[in-house]
Amino acid sequence: MKRWLLALSLFACVGAFGALGSASAQDAVEEEDPQASRAATFRAVSGPQAERVPGGLLTVIAYGGAWVLVLGYLWRLGRMHAQNERELSALKKSLESNAP
Repeated sequence: MKRWLLALSLFACVGAFGALGSASAQDAVEEEDPQASRAATFRAVSGPQAERVPGGLLTVIAYGGAWVLVLGYLWRLGRMHAQNERELSALKKSLESNAP
């Protein structure tokens, strides 16, 4: 049953990509006319142009969240290491006291 679903989804993906490829090929044929293309003419820009990219705050929040996760992971590893050191020293003391 799973193989049939996998084959059907693969067939659907191939069909979808095939349809996209033929549509982009038709668009390329239609855009060959230089008179209709916007890139065929030169228009001077007047005044300064500033680039405004939205999402600066979201980028800062995303990087901050990533660093919080990394530092939390390192803190947890440090606590686990300290616990392992305590257990190891307790085992050493137990072995030394039970040694003949």
